[in-house]
Amino acid sequence: MGTQFFGRKSELERLQSFIDESHSGFLMVRGRRRIGKSWLLTKFRDKVNAFYFQGDDDSSSRQLMKKMAKAWDVYSGDDSLSNIRVIDLGWVRIFKEMVRFCQQEVEFQPILIFDEVQWIAKRKSGFLSQLKEAWVDFEKSGKTKIIICGSSQRFFENATALGTSVLHRLRTEADLWVEPFSLSEIRKHYFPGWTEEQICMVFMMTGGVPYYLERIPRIDNFIQAINQAFFTRKTIFLDEFKEVLNLEFTKASRSTAEKIMNSLEPDGSTMKSIRKRAGIRSESTVRTMIDQLLTYGLVDEKTRTGERKANRRGSKFYIRDPFLGFYFRVLRDKGRRIQKSEE
Repeated sequence: MGTQFFGRKSELERLQSFIDESHSGFLMVRGRRRIGKSWLLTKFRDKVNAFYFQGDDDSSSRQLMKKMAKAWDVYSGDDSLSNIRVIDLGWVRIFKEMVRFCQQEVEFQPILIFDEVQWIAKRKSGFLSQLKEAWVDFEKSGKTKIIICGSSQRFFENATALGTSVLHRLRTEADLWVEPFSLSEIRKHYFPGWTEEQICMVFMMTGGVPYYLERIPRIDNFIQAINQAFFTRKTIFLDEFKEVLNLEFTKASRSTAEKIMNSLEPDGSTMKSIRKRAGIRSESTVRTMIDQLLTYGLVDEKTRTGERKANRRGSKFYIRDPFLGFYFRVLRDKGRRIQKSEE
C-alpha cells in the first residue's frame, strides 16, 4: 500500500462518529484481506492519538505479549509492562494495566485498536477471554473505545457469531465493513487516463482491492500494465490465492477448498457438477466445504426461488471474490505456462 492516504471518507466519518459517542464502545472492523483496513486504522490512529497494535502470524503469543507491552509503554508513558520478565508477562497482566490506565485517565479519551486480531488471538492464547473480562471494566469507565479488526471471516464467525462465542454481544455498534474501491474511485485514484472498459476489466481482475491495484503500473499502455502486473514469473498474484485461503482454512481442509473453487464455472455449478469436476466422491464433504465457503464470503449461492433449500439440488454456486474468480479461471493455468516457459 502506498504511503499517501486517499478515499475512505465515509469509513473515517463512521469511526469518528463512534469515537464521539458519550459512552464506552466496542466496534469490529471487518473486510477482505488486502482491502486497506490497516491503512484506514493507522490513518485514524494518527488523527485521534489511539493505541494501535497489529498482530502477525509469525510471532508466538509470548513474543506478541512482549511487543504489545512495549507499544503500551510508549502510549501510556509508563514502563511498568516492559520491566516485567517475559516468562511472567501474560494477557491478564497486560489488560489489568490497560484497565488501570483507562480508569484513571482524565486528560484524553482512551482508544484501543487491536489489528489483525486473528493473529493476536492465537489458539489457546487466552487473549479473547481476557479481553472479554477486561471489557466489563473498560465499559464502566464510560469513555473507553475498543476496536478490533481482522481479515479472517472464520475468526469472526467463531469468536462473535454464536451464542457460545467468546465475544458474543460485546459489540455496541454494527460492524464497520471496509469495502473495495468502486469503478469511479479506481479511475480517480489510479488510472485516470484509461477507458471505462479498461477500468471494468481491472475491477474484474482485482475486485477493487487497493493492494492489488497498487501492483499495476500506472502507465498509459493498458496491455503492457496488465502483463507486467499479472503475467510474469515474479508476480505476487500466483501465490496470493493461497494466502486468502490460509486465513480461513486449516492445512488439511485447504486442498479441498481449492479443488471446489477451481471446479466452479463462471455461471455457477451445481453440487453434482462440483463433485464430478473436483473429483470428490463424498457428498457430505462437498456440502460441508460449500457451507464454509458461503460463510466466509468466498462463494455465493443462486437458487431458483431466491431462497436456499436444505437439499440444494436447485442451487448453483459461484466464486464471489472477483480476484479469486480471475485467478481460477485465467491466471492459474496461464501462470503455470509462464513459469514452465521461463524455466
